[in-house]
Amino acid sequence: MQKILMPALSPTMESGTLSKWLVKEGDEIKIGDIIAEIETDKALMELESIYEGTVDELIAIEGKTEIKVNDVIANISSMEETNNQGPSVPVETQEIQSKKISESDNITKIRQRDFSLQKQAPQSEVIDNQRVFASPLARRLAKENKVDINKISGTGPRGRIIKSDIEKIQPTNQNVPINDESTELLKNNYEEIVISPMRKVIAKRMSDAKKDIPHFYLRRKISAEKLLKSRTELNETSFNANKITINDIIVKACAQALRDFPTCNVIYKNQKIYQSLNSDVSIAVALEDGLITPIIKEAELKSLSDIASESKELINKAKEKSLKPEEYIGGSFSISNLGMVGVDNFDAIINPPQASILAVGKISKEPSICEESNKLVPHNVMALNLSVDHRAIDGYLGAQFLDRISFYLESPLRLLH
Repeated sequence: MQKILMPALSPTMESGTLSKWLVKEGDEIKIGDIIAEIETDKALMELESIYEGTVDELIAIEGKTEIKVNDVIANISSMEETNNQGPSVPVETQEIQSKKISESDNITKIRQRDFSLQKQAPQSEVIDNQRVFASPLARRLAKENKVDINKISGTGPRGRIIKSDIEKIQPTNQNVPINDESTELLKNNYEEIVISPMRKVIAKRMSDAKKDIPHFYLRRKISAEKLLKSRTELNETSFNANKITINDIIVKACAQALRDFPTCNVIYKNQKIYQSLNSDVSIAVALEDGLITPIIKEAELKSLSDIASESKELINKAKEKSLKPEEYIGGSFSISNLGMVGVDNFDAIINPPQASILAVGKISKEPSICEESNKLVPHNVMALNLSVDHRAIDGYLGAQFLDRISFYLESPLRLLH
């Protein structure tokens, strides 16, 4: 019997969701067949079998959440076991080893190995001197639903009784009991919403960040006149299909400022400060069930056109849940731009272990004194709020860093190379 385990799809993954089975009990599979879709807090990935044989038992139910890494989700019988009618042989030693994730295209292939010194035949019961073959799950469901397993004809390998055979007679009750508190909410016209894996991770990380990181905030309004004018001129003269956005220019400005102030280009982890050698800038992307931060790596070395192209690609992959772990894990600085949805200004929570994050508000017109005419005229301004981890960056240094970001945004032509 070969065990299929819930794989670890990223360094931080502790549990996952069995989104969909692509096989059913009794199916014969080969090495390399895609057997399931696994959903993590970040992406939807495909599980590839490294075993050849018959799907003996699907333990995890489709849609089940919080399946812990290395929990058994299915059992596969080898051809040798399928043809073996004899009594079972106890397993003396078993060692389970999870291999590293290997990736091809945008599909993450999960490979696991289950080494046994001796094979174990299917479990069975002896009733009236006749051997009744049934999977452990089928026997458990039969017991729970008071079904006489001796009166059932199995449809699995060698006539083995499987889960679906029991469900045809007595479907299992999948409803989860609601606690008293939830019941009271429902009575008051509230409906409980299932929390997605992504939302659970966000809740934990942001709670930890707000509790553990001593935030301080630096706020500033800057002129956006040259920023808007430069963006328009660049797009009018560019042959690139991906038009440069305000956010692309902000990424470049922050990357240059991180290069100028390397002591701000840091993360704080395990009571140590680590300085990044490049400006790897994370950009917040809103999804239906949460938030993810893909990374523009070495942004200080890239042109605005390159940043625009890469940013668009990463955003599309994020929405399709096809980002690879290395595309969203890491980075030393984040940008959260809610100006595009009309937010005047806000303070963002730092994404640990990063030491700062820039919150960008909308561009709006405010009255300003014109230097030439000395009259009040409408002027485009933009709000920048920098959240800083005081354990890694002090107030004066953070102020200098924000001033340099502002300098580049008010003089965007300096970002061209």
